[in-house]
Amino acid sequence: MAEKKKKKGVKIIITIWVLFVLAIAAFGVLIYMNKDQVFKDLGIEKSYIYTVNSNEEINSLVQVYLKALANADQATLQNCVTTPSQYDNMTTVQGRSQVITNYENINCYYVAGPEEGSYIVYVVMNITINGVKTKPLDIYKPLYVVNVGGKYRIDNSAQSQELQDFISQTSLERDIQDLYKMVKEDQDSKAEADPTFAEFMNKLDN
Repeated sequence: MAEKKKKKGVKIIITIWVLFVLAIAAFGVLIYMNKDQVFKDLGIEKSYIYTVNSNEEINSLVQVYLKALANADQATLQNCVTTPSQYDNMTTVQGRSQVITNYENINCYYVAGPEEGSYIVYVVMNITINGVKTKPLDIYKPLYVVNVGGKYRIDNSAQSQELQDFISQTSLERDIQDLYKMVKEDQDSKAEADPTFAEFMNKLDN
């Protein structure tokens, strides 16, 4: 009889311990899912791998560059980059400018590059697409921006394998992936609401 009571007591203790562990785990999951709000309530600033719009000179460079892309402005594009000859032939740019006619609400997300004074810049903005009513978010390919003679330029030269690996690894960081996720969710929601954009996206997929 005493042995049965002892076993029963052990079972109760184990059950209580299991419930306690599950409760702690559930609390941990809840905290993780709402971590941004928790950090805010505690007065803790969340740390990101990037800074946003933190360099006015580069912001201006990117805005001028995107406007030049939309307008197929050869001279301005050549002035924005380290290798102007890339824009000697404007066929690709002209074709793109007939599809994407404007960039607005431009935000630059900066990650320090491998060289001193260099940056990997992820550009998120709304785009105007010819024949599409809505203006979805888009994210431009990572730009490598360097300081040349005291002026920032977009480095469009052939990238070394080391630089390619650096950019690829940076793009896999969770904060950067969240940017791509944000853009994808915006595009998906706007495709549902706007048939003209849905048709455009379908053409891209085919």
